[in-house]
Amino acid sequence: MVAIATIGLDLAKSVFQVHAVDAAGNIVTRRAIRRSQLLDFFERTPPCLVGMEACASAHYWTREFGKLGHRVRIMPASYVKAYVKRNKTDAADAEAICEAVTRPTMRFVPVKSDVEQSVNMMLKARDLLTRQRTQTVNALRSHLVEMGIVAGARFKASAKLIEIVRDDTDHRLPPIARFALIEIADQIERLTEKIMKLENVIVSSVREDDVSRRLTSIPGVGPITAAAVRALVPDPAGFDIEAGQSSTAKSLHGGRHGDPQNVKIRSDYAALGRQPSEAEALQGRRCGHGQQDSPYHLGFDDQRRMLRTDIESVARVIFLRNSGAIAPE
Repeated sequence: MVAIATIGLDLAKSVFQVHAVDAAGNIVTRRAIRRSQLLDFFERTPPCLVGMEACASAHYWTREFGKLGHRVRIMPASYVKAYVKRNKTDAADAEAICEAVTRPTMRFVPVKSDVEQSVNMMLKARDLLTRQRTQTVNALRSHLVEMGIVAGARFKASAKLIEIVRDDTDHRLPPIARFALIEIADQIERLTEKIMKLENVIVSSVREDDVSRRLTSIPGVGPITAAAVRALVPDPAGFDIEAGQSSTAKSLHGGRHGDPQNVKIRSDYAALGRQPSEAEALQGRRCGHGQQDSPYHLGFDDQRRMLRTDIESVARVIFLRNSGAIAPE
């Protein structure tokens, strides 16, 4: 049998498509393989180069194939699309992956460990519970507005509303309404307790990880952002900065225009209308990043955008420090 040099694997839930070629690029096998047979196939195949598109299970399969001696590379799906020669099918995708993984200019996705994926799951679980709590608080506030009871928009203000709901001496609420709103209040407190448990675990994991602790030393970066950067940006050197360092330099110097009123707040640094220091650029004063780790603010859409902003900003600064564009502290 001809030795397989490269395999393109189109991932799926149940049936995977394999496209294998030899060193000369000749097709050795093209077949569909069920999930239960996939590891057996790669165990029987001599170590070779394996390409896959980045998706939910790509990191898991990369680790499993790596244990069998294969060199596995993950690629963004958008980069593989250009190599699809005909109508999109699983077989065509596997062939395109097989060709794309051998290109010398191809960019690959850093492989996440199971620990990094676990931290990412914890962050996503926290985000889900925070959004659910925000929705529940908004529902409580809306119901009470119908009864003429109004409170502020912040999460802290909801504590006053919960006190009103549980105050039997407050006759502004009919008994039936009070019974229903108490259930909502209980749900808010249960969600808050679960969020705090997750945050305590996240903070503990950050304290135990050297890289995460160094990230928290950057002004404006707290445990949540540090954990997110650690999980989502395992290789800062591979962080994609469009147009090299010029775009980041413009951001550090306040954009293209000198007038702050004409400068749009970018997602990497706050445009201050003057040349800011590195600390000011990291803090993002105009975006209010200093509170990104507050459990009372995360969960609202603007705060979630700020968290994504912080992740991108930290990764860019790490890249600049490694490249020597800005001096380390």
